[in-house]
Amino acid sequence: MADFRVIGHAGETHTAKALATIAVGDALKYGANGVTPAGDGDQVDGFAATAGSTGSYVTVLRGSMRVIGSAATGVNFAVGDQVYLDASGKLDTGSIGNVSLGTVVGTDPETAGFVEFLFDPLASFTQS
Repeated sequence: MADFRVIGHAGETHTAKALATIAVGDALKYGANGVTPAGDGDQVDGFAATAGSTGSYVTVLRGSMRVIGSAATGVNFAVGDQVYLDASGKLDTGSIGNVSLGTVVGTDPETAGFVEFLFDPLASFTQS
């Protein structure tokens, strides 16, 4: 997927075993034995700083960070909106049970649907 770019990281860096193919910029979730790309509505635990194939080790950025992500087709965000992950790895408005990735802090119509958001896993909440 690799739809995200971390532009400011103030958290931790971890090394984890890849349980699937991972590209730099993928949103990741931790499982019992490693990390996989996060899916629709998943709790996102961090973002990939390095790429890897199944069984290799990747670097995971965790904690608070500013991230640029691609909005799903037809979704327009405003500063202050919550962002969620959709099935294609894009940002959307979420649905019941989805876990927030963070809060929009900047939008730029000239970037063709890219939005900047503050990712903070401790401040995430589940949409109801």
